[in-house]
Amino acid sequence: MPLALLAALWTTHLQHRRDFSGMYGANLAVNLAIVGALLLISFDSGRSVAGPIALLGIGLLLACA
Repeated sequence: MPLALLAALWTTHLQHRRDFSGMYGANLAVNLAIVGALLLISFDSGRSVAGPIALLGIGLLLACA
C-alpha cells in the first residue's frame, strides 16, 4: 500500500509540473512490467499453482518499484 500511495503522490507532482510525457512514460513502463510478468506465467504454467502466483507477485512488486 505505501508504494501505491507514493506512486499517486508522484503522479500528482508530475501533473502539477505539467510533465505529461513523464507521467505517461511511467504508466507505460508499469504496464509493460505487468504484461511481462503475465507472459512469464503463461509460459510457465505447467507447475503447481504456487509458482506462478509467486512469479506474478514478484513481477507486480517490480512494476511498483
